[in-house]
Amino acid sequence: MKRLDDDHLVVADGRNGLRVLERAAGSSAPWRVVGAAPLAGLSAFVTVVGSRAYVAALSGGAHVVELSRPASPERVGTVETGDIVYAAHPAGDLVVVANGATCWWPPRRRSPLAWRSWGGARAWERRWA
Repeated sequence: MKRLDDDHLVVADGRNGLRVLERAAGSSAPWRVVGAAPLAGLSAFVTVVGSRAYVAALSGGAHVVELSRPASPERVGTVETGDIVYAAHPAGDLVVVANGATCWWPPRRRSPLAWRSWGGARAWERRWA
């Protein structure tokens, strides 16, 4: 679970994908689900940077979800690595993915999607416009 802003939390919710919770009026009020994005795989880890969530969905790959409208989260991209994805984190306009026993680090190339062996690990690059 990560904080989007003072009134919203973002949750990697397993088979339910990504959920956005909103605090009801008053700081002691309960949280309620206001938005959801179904995602492939089992959402296990989320990082929020700005208005985007980066979700590691185990065998479902890594997903990027736009949260500028918390009630209507929108998946804007997915990278399927062919292995278990444990974590995903942005690095500029790229995403670093922890995959199995290795960390996939994005090479600096212009192609929209590329991978190569890099020191025993594989590197994916995906630019999220």
